[in-house]
Amino acid sequence: MALGRMQATAFLPQVIRVLNDLNLAPAADRESAEKIAYGAILSLEKYQAQEGYLPVFFASIGWYSGRIKDTAKKSLTVILADPTEPLTEILTSPGYDYQAKLDALSAMEASNASSEAKGSFALAAYNEGWLAATSVTRERMLLNMIRKFAMQMIQRYRVSDTAVYSLLDRSYKGGTDWEERLGAVSTLGVLATPEAARQLASYLQLFNAGLQRGTITTNDERMVREVIPALGAAGRSEGRAALNTVISLDWTNAVKNLAREALAKIR
Repeated sequence: MALGRMQATAFLPQVIRVLNDLNLAPAADRESAEKIAYGAILSLEKYQAQEGYLPVFFASIGWYSGRIKDTAKKSLTVILADPTEPLTEILTSPGYDYQAKLDALSAMEASNASSEAKGSFALAAYNEGWLAATSVTRERMLLNMIRKFAMQMIQRYRVSDTAVYSLLDRSYKGGTDWEERLGAVSTLGVLATPEAARQLASYLQLFNAGLQRGTITTNDERMVREVIPALGAAGRSEGRAALNTVISLDWTNAVKNLAREALAKIR
């Protein structure tokens, strides 16, 4: 702790090494190890050097007691306001597991980075969540959690990169659970771009065609009740034709009323 307060940069590598070594596994004397880790974390907080960020990050998700991990989490925001660079290393490197990648996304959300940086990082995480493929149930669950968390961040911080639309389409069509599909629909509604509205309208027109063929299922109608309000939230003229088609077809009155409400919000 004193080395950090003194800004004794010559000893920074040794402090980092001490914490890295402790992070690897619980020591025989856990109490003593936690005391040293605590001092190293606060020391790196005082140094405020980028190379100290990842050791403290791994302490925040490591084997330590809640007090030590909470201290590390608080120190992260002091060490770096924008941790995009070190967290991207975790996100894109095959050397880290999916839990670490999810924790990196959570750390970026908790950071003091700009909304633009958080949105871009969320999009990168969303892409990573679809790049990986695994048959291990827990890993599939973690990838699903990464994608859903990334969508929530994209809703909060927005993105201008058009790559988001193909990823949202994958979640809508091939998401591993209902919540992921709904997340894709609501994210498109929040983005409220012409492209987002066109994508939602295309989904709705497919349901309209299914109704005419007599192939609509209960789950289809359930999704229609989500897509229509999302089109209203987007408020774009690109959704008008699909919504008018809903009103002209033999949908239930409840669905038609949703379409009318959505049409009233279109500019």
